[in-house]
Amino acid sequence: MKKDCLKQRIYGHVELRKSLITALVVLIGGLAALFVSLDNVQKIILLVLGIGLTLIDIMLIISLNKDLEKFYKNMEE
Repeated sequence: MKKDCLKQRIYGHVELRKSLITALVVLIGGLAALFVSLDNVQKIILLVLGIGLTLIDIMLIISLNKDLEKFYKNMEE
């Protein structure tokens, strides 16, 4: 029973990390498209917001990777 619970927890963390990386790729693509055509104020605002969201996404990915590393080290002990 405990093994199944741990497997589900690991699977959930891996899926969350994959989703965050996918969101990062989409955000970077959108930022590249906005950067090419900065012709009005709305696009500049969206660019700044997109950069902020990208930084938040990167911080979440790094935090999740650290948590997974700690979890795997605890599993090894």
